[in-house]
Amino acid sequence: MVKQKASKNDVWQAFLDQKHNQIEGLTDNYMSITSSEVNNISKLLNGPDFRNLAKFDKREDLPKVFQEKELNILPLSNREFAIGHFNEYTNFNQKNTPNLSTFNVPSYDTLNTNIKKWNENSWINATSAVHAFDMAFEDEDLIHTLDGRMGSGKWLYEINSLRGKLINMTVNNAIIEIDSVFETKKAIYIIEAKRVKESNFLIRQLYFPYRKLISDFNIVQKPIIPVFYEIDSQTQLAKIRLFEFQNSDNYNSIREFKRFEFQFVDQNFEINTKSDFIIYSNTVQTVPTKSDLFPQANDLSKVLALLLDLNEKEMNVLEIALQFGFDVRQSDYYANVLVYFGFAKRNIYKKFTLTPSGNRLANQPQAEKNAMFARAIVRDHLFNTVFIASQKSNLTTNSVYQLMKQENMSLSEQTLRRRASTIINYVRWIDAQFI
Repeated sequence: MVKQKASKNDVWQAFLDQKHNQIEGLTDNYMSITSSEVNNISKLLNGPDFRNLAKFDKREDLPKVFQEKELNILPLSNREFAIGHFNEYTNFNQKNTPNLSTFNVPSYDTLNTNIKKWNENSWINATSAVHAFDMAFEDEDLIHTLDGRMGSGKWLYEINSLRGKLINMTVNNAIIEIDSVFETKKAIYIIEAKRVKESNFLIRQLYFPYRKLISDFNIVQKPIIPVFYEIDSQTQLAKIRLFEFQNSDNYNSIREFKRFEFQFVDQNFEINTKSDFIIYSNTVQTVPTKSDLFPQANDLSKVLALLLDLNEKEMNVLEIALQFGFDVRQSDYYANVLVYFGFAKRNIYKKFTLTPSGNRLANQPQAEKNAMFARAIVRDHLFNTVFIASQKSNLTTNSVYQLMKQENMSLSEQTLRRRASTIINYVRWIDAQFI
C-alpha cells in the first residue's frame, strides 16, 4: 500500500512539535535548524524535500502552523536556517496607475506565440525586446549581465521582528536565485519576475540579490535598483515595480517609488480607436442601472483574470479568495462585477460560473476581450453617462455622485460616494484601452 504523501503543513507541524519548548521561548531571537533535520522528518512522513518545504513567496503560502505561531524562516547558510518572528513580507501598493501602455507581442521564431505559455524568462525577454524596461526605468542600452543560482558571501543585516524589534542576522553562503540583472551606464536593475496574483511578496527575493551586488561585488558607485516584475499571463498585463532600500543594512527599509504598467496585445487584432468608442458610447442603446450588485471592485484587470479562471472551472468565494489572495468579501466583490455585466452567474451550489456571453468574452484575443468588456460597461446607463461626461471635463467624486443621484438608486448617500470612486476607476480603465 502506497503511503499517503504529507503536506508542507504536516511536516512543519511534526517538526515544530519536537521543538515546542524552543519555539515557545522565542521572543526577539531565533532558533537555528538544519535542512537535514527537517528532511529526516519529511522522509518519514513521505513529504516534500526541504527546498519545497521552505518556499513561501507570499504570506498566504506559509504553513498553517507558521501562521498560527507568527513564524517565518530565513537562510543562514546553504544548510542552516533560522526560525523566528521575522517580518519578512511587504504589501504591494494597490493604487491604480492611470496610464497603461500597450505593446504588440513581439514576433520571433524562437518565442512561443502563445503568450499564455510563457514562463518568467520569456516575459523578461519579450519585455526587453519591445523596450518596455527602457520606458519603465527611463534608461537605455540595457545589457543583460547576470542570472541564475549562486551563493552569498558573508554579511550582516538587521530585520524587524513582527513585534517591532530589530534582530541582527548573519548570512554566509546562502543560496540566492536571481531572475535577471540588467546594467546601463546609469544604473543596475535586479529583476524578480513572478507570474502571480499577489497582494504581498517576500522581501528577501529582492534584498538578498541587492546585498550580494553591494557586499560581494562591492558595487557602491552605481545605483542598484530592485525591481519586482508582476505578470498576469491570462490578461497579458504586467506591472514593473521599482523599489529602493533606504538603508542597505535594513531588510525592511524597502520602498516602492515607481510603477509602470503595460499590456501585450495580439498583433492580428486592430484596436478600436478612441473616437470610434466615443461614437459607440453616444449611440448605443443603454440598459437601466441596477442598485443590486452594483460594482464594488476597483481593479478590472483582476476581474478579467477571474473571468479567465472561471472559464476553466466553476469557483466559490473561498476558492476565489485562495486563488487571488483575497478575503472572502473581496471575492464576492470581484465575481459580482461579472454577474452585474451579464458575464457570470451563481449556480445552485453557490459557485460562480460563466454565462454564454462570459464564455464568448473569455475566448477572445486579449485586445478584443478588453474592448468587448468596455462596450459592456458603457451599455449600462450610469456608466455611459459618466464616460461621456469624462470626455468633456475631468471627473471628481462629487461630479460622479451628482450623476448617480439622477439614477434614483436605492443606495445610501455614503454608499453612493464610495461607489463613485469605483466608477471613476472603470472610466480610466476604458480610456487606457483605446488609442
